[in-house]
Amino acid sequence: MLNANRRLKWLLVLFVVPVLCSTVAHAGELFGRTRALDTESYWRVRTVRETEDMVLPDGEIIHGRIDSDITGTDVHGFFRGDAEATSIPEDQWRVEPRDEDEIVRLPRQTSADWMQPDFDDSAWARIRGPFLHNATDPDWKLILMRGTFKVDDPNRVGHLELELAFRGGAVVYVNGVEVGRAYMPEGDLDVHASAEPYPEEVYFDDDGFTIPRNTRDEALQERIAKRVRETEVRIPAANLKEGVNVLAIAVHRAPVPPRFYVSRSPGASSIGSRHTTGRGGGSAWSRIGLNKAELIMQPGAQVTPN
Repeated sequence: MLNANRRLKWLLVLFVVPVLCSTVAHAGELFGRTRALDTESYWRVRTVRETEDMVLPDGEIIHGRIDSDITGTDVHGFFRGDAEATSIPEDQWRVEPRDEDEIVRLPRQTSADWMQPDFDDSAWARIRGPFLHNATDPDWKLILMRGTFKVDDPNRVGHLELELAFRGGAVVYVNGVEVGRAYMPEGDLDVHASAEPYPEEVYFDDDGFTIPRNTRDEALQERIAKRVRETEVRIPAANLKEGVNVLAIAVHRAPVPPRFYVSRSPGASSIGSRHTTGRGGGSAWSRIGLNKAELIMQPGAQVTPN
């Protein structure tokens, strides 16, 4: 009986397990989920850093800084004198626009035709995603990424679908033509444009504290989850061509409400320490990042990564 059980075990290992693994590996194809490109594909990527932008209460977006000199308030030491406060009162600070020479952008220039098929991206990094999805540095401004795929016959493709998850806003181009955008302003866009602002609920709890990154509070975890935005872009066959096609994605940073910079996280003794201390490890987060990019083709479509 023991030998029979052993034989059965080896039959399962040799025959059944490989079949199950193969089924799981191709499950996407069975349900029309075959990917031509995905997050972990190799992409040509360029990132840009820029002095942070702020969104004012009236919706205007500026490069600004917090000025507390109007009352002589010690911004970093304020909470040592008021242990119950969550933020500095609005009558003790204001936002001052930065002068043009105070705005730092690295690299300074980005080609306006970066999304075109014939653009030379050979100097860009060739890496796999995701990109900046866990970043906390507020100065990341822009993620540009280019991927290529080959189409044998556009007439047999039907259409492609791109699924994106990101922080900030996104614009999608295929062969140099915009095919979709999400959480971005309408109309013509500058390559350094800001994304649509987030609602304040993703920054603050109900008491007015900034939300710690590592909070264990389920309600606050749900607010943090809302920082990741999603969209689906349908790419018609008319946008494709025979041979190599270029998918280009721009992810743009969202501006921050100034109150975030005069508030603290629970347990932090000052504004300056809210990034790294307090319960939950601080509250700083980067309002840009690429979590997921999946280009999905229909069953039978002859589309392959290039």
